[in-house]
Amino acid sequence: MVAAVEGLIEIYGNEALKQAGLSTEAEKGGQTEKAERHAKGQKAINKRIRELHKISRKTNILRLASVDWSQTGLEPLSLAGHEWDADPWLLCCRNGVIDLRTGDFRPGRPEDYIKVAAPTEWQGLCCPAPILERFLNEIFNGYTDLISYVQRLLGMALIGLSVEHVFFIMWGRGRNGKSTLLEILGFVLGDLAGPIEAEMLLDQGRNRRSGGPTPDIMSLRGRRLVWASETGESRKLNPGKLKWMTGGDTLTGREMYGRRQVSFRPTHTLFLLTNHRPQAPADDYALWQRIHLIPFTQAFVANPQSDSERIADRGLPERLKTEASGILAWLVNGALRYRREGLNPPPMVLQATQDYQEEEDDVGRFIDERCIQTDDARVRASELYDGYKRWSDDNGLTPMSNRKFPERIMERFVRVITRHRYYLGIELHRRFS
Repeated sequence: MVAAVEGLIEIYGNEALKQAGLSTEAEKGGQTEKAERHAKGQKAINKRIRELHKISRKTNILRLASVDWSQTGLEPLSLAGHEWDADPWLLCCRNGVIDLRTGDFRPGRPEDYIKVAAPTEWQGLCCPAPILERFLNEIFNGYTDLISYVQRLLGMALIGLSVEHVFFIMWGRGRNGKSTLLEILGFVLGDLAGPIEAEMLLDQGRNRRSGGPTPDIMSLRGRRLVWASETGESRKLNPGKLKWMTGGDTLTGREMYGRRQVSFRPTHTLFLLTNHRPQAPADDYALWQRIHLIPFTQAFVANPQSDSERIADRGLPERLKTEASGILAWLVNGALRYRREGLNPPPMVLQATQDYQEEEDDVGRFIDERCIQTDDARVRASELYDGYKRWSDDNGLTPMSNRKFPERIMERFVRVITRHRYYLGIELHRRFS
């Protein structure tokens, strides 16, 4: 039983570390109020830990733990983990609970067993958000179908379910409103939303030690909307990890100082905010089924010089905060629209995603730029691979291996083996042979 008390202290310690991390993240993002709230939470938890180290407190806990509650007619003092946040359609806010299936609002009940609430007050589905609407109209250049789609997908993110198995990339050069949009959502939703490290989504070139702590995975637990920011060029997505994090399967992780693995149901929707599209394998069908590329084509600068530039508004983030209740209503309306209409990406998103995949298809680009395709053409396999390596070097790319390249070529052309290996229907252009 003493070990159980020590385990409780460990749980509190992990939560204190989590609150410290969230405070640091919020401070880096300029969210002073949120940073202070998490710092106060850490302080309160540390006080509880000090109390639990006292002999008198341990004695009282052990005395309560030894009670046979089935004989008392009273409810036990603790709950099994699965009872918390069990209904993904409920969204707790400052003054009650919203049912995302209907938009109905009611006071919270103890039996809801909801641990995390948005700090924003609910003022009804019709609460306006004119500043947000003007902002969206500017960053998406008046494309109403794109704005409606973004409302549906952000409304979907409110729901604590991983149904669509999607991954959203918000892409465009800097100062285009991506960060401002996600940061105001973080302000409205509080601990239900927040940033994560970009390394969670990108290829690190090495495998993590099995069985080690995974605080990055644990940071997803209970969140509805999470985003990573990545601006570096030539970074690569980690397809396996992305598919795992968006697949809806149970996630398992361990806190930094935790002793045991914890499994939990994913509740998050994943976003990447980037100035440069990360590299992704064009032939990974399951990955591209998940990716939605959302282009941000406008830039907000001090002195606009082109049609795609607008005057920057430094006071916008603070003004957006004044209509937090309206933004919450806009999000809940998005959830209701998602239930009626589905995600249904507009042509602009579908085309941008298709273009992205085609540009990631190095083999296709090599064929288009350096090869000729005719019925009677043929080329030795070794000669074609050498031509591909030269093309890769000319474009600053790392060529795929001599094992992978034939697999990709044989998806498009027949290979025959005589004394040498040949591909039929293709040959190198004379200038490059």
